Amino acid sequence: MSTQVAVLTLSGIRKKATGFAVLYLWAHVPLIAALAWWNDSDTIPLTVAMALFALLVTIDRRRDPVGESVQLAAAAAMAVTVGMIVYILAGHLWQIDMHMYFFAAFALTAVFCNWKVILVYAGVVAVHHLALNFLLPVAVFPEGADFWRVVLHAVIVVVQAVALVWLVVTLERAFAASEKALDAVRAANEDSRRMSEENQRAEQKAQEQQQAERLRLAQTFEADVSTAIAQLNEAMETARKGIAEALTYNETLDRSASTVGDTAQSLNGNIQLVATATEELTASASEVGQRMAETLTMARDAGAASKLSEEKGQALADASNRIEEVIGLIAEIADQTNLLALNATIEAARAGDAGKGFAVVATEVKNLAEQTARATEDVRNEVNAIVSAIGEVNSALKAVTDKNREMSGVFESVSSAVEEQLSSTREIAVNTQRAAAETSEMTDAMAGMQKTTEDASQTMSTVQDVTGHLESVVRTVDERSRAFLTAVRT
Repeated sequence: MSTQVAVLTLSGIRKKATGFAVLYLWAHVPLIAALAWWNDSDTIPLTVAMALFALLVTIDRRRDPVGESVQLAAAAAMAVTVGMIVYILAGHLWQIDMHMYFFAAFALTAVFCNWKVILVYAGVVAVHHLALNFLLPVAVFPEGADFWRVVLHAVIVVVQAVALVWLVVTLERAFAASEKALDAVRAANEDSRRMSEENQRAEQKAQEQQQAERLRLAQTFEADVSTAIAQLNEAMETARKGIAEALTYNETLDRSASTVGDTAQSLNGNIQLVATATEELTASASEVGQRMAETLTMARDAGAASKLSEEKGQALADASNRIEEVIGLIAEIADQTNLLALNATIEAARAGDAGKGFAVVATEVKNLAEQTARATEDVRNEVNAIVSAIGEVNSALKAVTDKNREMSGVFESVSSAVEEQLSSTREIAVNTQRAAAETSEMTDAMAGMQKTTEDASQTMSTVQDVTGHLESVVRTVDERSRAFLTAVRT
């Protein structure tokens, strides 16, 4: 906008001035023709000459509307135009008055705002007056040549030229200063615009950097939160699976403990039966010993006593077979106890810290089962010996009639074997009583283990509830973090 103001102020004025000059010259073509016809002058040559001047200036203006060439040509053509009018009015009263037109047209040249134009116009007028004053005086003054009048006109032209040059130079300087000021304003505006653009670019860059930093922080925060939540979900999933497996193990252990407890109770009852049978066997063995002692003193009654002993021996064999069956049952119970104790030890190892107490009890049960197995084996061996001895007694009783003479020696052997049987039976009774006491302790331990597994199950259930609540908290954190990230990005 500032550039447009500068052009209109100087170049625009000159452009309008050259346009006015063209119109001015073409307006004088019909005027010259009319004046020439009115004053009986050479109409056609003057008209053609005027049109030629106007055409030349018009062509020059089309080439450059504000050029110095068209300005100088227009000034010279204007001076020639006034000279032609003065020439056409030669001999007329108005001829001398037309000289004022020189000064009027001279003043019009100031619109070009160019001191060179003023000098060209003044030079053409000076040449016109001086040359025609000597060559064709009638074309200048009605009375003929008049040098001092030419000088007077020249002085007036010089004065006017000086005034117009001063005015034009002042205007040019004012225009130049104005253009400099406008250039300074334009430069300041350009600097201001450039600084504003730089500030806008810097601000935009800062905003882009801040946005990029916010996005980077949001992405980093999202990645960290997502990783933490994923790890936490994975850990909770692992914990949930572990708790489910632990609950399953606890249920299995509870069932196993119940089974072991029932088995221990059954084993305790069976051992009590064995103890009772062992006591009966001890009493029977004592009675056999007494009978054998009586037999030694009652040799005469050997037949009857041998028959009675045979019957007792048969009863003893039957009792031995029952003992063998009971011992086999005890052995099976011991094997089952040992197997249960091994399974309990494995389950306790899987349970970790919660199963350490149960592992100790299971180890003790295993040891007791092994001791019971060894004691049962001993009892079995002794029973086998008893069965073998009873067989021998039966054989001896069957042959007592035929071998009556050897009765005393046989009875002594039988008495010795019975004594050994009695000793073994007493030992079996002691071991059986001990096994009964240990199975009672095992039963109590199984009850305590069952109570422990129930407590562990309750604890696992509580942990499972806490895990569920923690999952809800994690979902809430995830949702709120996503909402926060969305707000940061927008």
